[in-house]
Amino acid sequence: MSLQEVVTVQDRNNVLLNRRELKVIIKNTQDARQQLPRYVMLRNMSKEDRKKIIDEEKATKLKAKQTAAAEAKGGRSKK
Repeated sequence: MSLQEVVTVQDRNNVLLNRRELKVIIKNTQDARQQLPRYVMLRNMSKEDRKKIIDEEKATKLKAKQTAAAEAKGGRSKK
């Protein structure tokens, strides 16, 4: 377990949306991916980096799907 420190940068009350809005900095975090949702991490990247990561994920999913299909096909022919 790591010791984390939260520093409040901005604290305001949004009357229109009836909520409190905070901007904070979380210090001493090891991995931001564990702290933030995936879409926030992608949104803060450049378009090229975002496209690269999404393409890599698609390729990984496609490869896993093809491997599963090949195993299923191979399993049927052995019977």
